[in-house]
Amino acid sequence: MRAAALVIVMLLVADAAARRIVIMDPPIVSACPGGKSWDVVKACLARQGKLTIERTLPAAKLVRLVQDNDGKPFDAGVYLYVQRADKTWNVGGMFAGTSYTIMDLKPLTIAGHRGYQLDIGQITRTHVSVDGATSVRAVLSTKRVLFCSGESYGCPDATTQCDVMIRGKTLWTFRGTIAFEPGRAVIHGDRSFGGQVCVPMRDVFLGWPTTP
Repeated sequence: MRAAALVIVMLLVADAAARRIVIMDPPIVSACPGGKSWDVVKACLARQGKLTIERTLPAAKLVRLVQDNDGKPFDAGVYLYVQRADKTWNVGGMFAGTSYTIMDLKPLTIAGHRGYQLDIGQITRTHVSVDGATSVRAVLSTKRVLFCSGESYGCPDATTQCDVMIRGKTLWTFRGTIAFEPGRAVIHGDRSFGGQVCVPMRDVFLGWPTTP
């Protein structure tokens, strides 16, 4: 009887702890989720750091925000703001990372829903093991494609290009093309030369709303 009571108490405590878990939005998204006009959004972002408009489309703006971190610039990421039918603006995507370049932003319609494709290039220094025993310095170059529905800040992403280079010579590589199927993006390409690093996922589930 005591054992049964103890199990019940443990379950109640676990349930209470689970209900206390709160998923927080990224700080910039939380501070500036949108506004009734672009001027309102711009003013909010300007209070968070130095604002640069990277791309402008008829109903969308992609902005980069750099903050001050104890006297040193800190790249807080890029944020996609989308204008709604009622002329208000809301955050519709974001990317945060290191050593990245914005390559392109363009409209993308999937299953009748209009969103955006954001292409990001990254070059980072890393270490790889060729023989399974020793580690050597390498350069990792990738192209990431983000699929932003415009409905929230989350953007599923896929890797369509990847190269690992050692002393200027390519060790592993991948080139892929994107095809769309219901509810997902499919990355086609030869992964046999991808080695340990350049073997991206084939299927990326989008989670976009569908418009009849």
